[in-house]
Amino acid sequence: MKIQLGSLSGVVLLVAAACDVEAIPDGEADFDGGIEEFSAALSVGPTKLSNSAPTGLVAAADFLYWTSQEIDAAGPDSASVWRGSTNTHPGAEGLIYRQLGDSNETSFYGFGEVAQVSTAGGSFTFFVNNYSVDGFTGAYILRVPSAGGGVAVVGASDYVGDGQLVADGSSVFWSDWSSIYRAPAVAGPQATLVGDSSPLLALSGSHVYYGDGATIRRVAKAGGASETVITAPDAITALYVFAPTSAFGVAYWGEQGGAVRSQSVLGGPTTTY
Repeated sequence: MKIQLGSLSGVVLLVAAACDVEAIPDGEADFDGGIEEFSAALSVGPTKLSNSAPTGLVAAADFLYWTSQEIDAAGPDSASVWRGSTNTHPGAEGLIYRQLGDSNETSFYGFGEVAQVSTAGGSFTFFVNNYSVDGFTGAYILRVPSAGGGVAVVGASDYVGDGQLVADGSSVFWSDWSSIYRAPAVAGPQATLVGDSSPLLALSGSHVYYGDGATIRRVAKAGGASETVITAPDAITALYVFAPTSAFGVAYWGEQGGAVRSQSVLGGPTTTY
């Protein structure tokens, strides 16, 4: 089963919670005594939290949010958005939203990536609904209150794939085959940030970072010209950026050849793990 996390921070959160260790964000992790703790946690084996197979998954605070697809031979197929605690069990997860309808050769729909935003006005879950209607394909970015309620469309574009939807405390960002977009989390029109496509998005306090072949580029969240910040030896396949401000930060990435590396977004030496 393939599970897509909204960001590497979700992996760090889950591993840290499972092992009761501190996640160190600057990349200088101290593993003294940690290997034994990780091994002990892994030896127990995984705990099943839900019977649904996630197509998108993100961790936020003490909750997990995910999407899934269900095929029902006796009735309509469905796509669902779920919420559960990090120690829930099958049957205890909460259904936030569900869409019913059978697919065929030319028309289909499916929920993909998911993101979470908490604002002064409440907690909201954002998710991708990719669709095809008689061969015409596209995607809606949808918002629903995390406790359940009415669904609102906040954006639209071409197909949005794995790793192409992220959010901060005020906006949601996504990428399709042609561009990277931003839309306010609560109200307002979507905007095109840059005419580049990327399967990998990551956020800092002020920028959207994205993989572009063997380079990591960034564009201000308000839009403008993009810039190359890192050039890697091989094509980039995974990306996470820890950068609370535009003047400081570290980018971590994986490459096609199997390497995992990091480098300051301001330049300097590269660390290979």
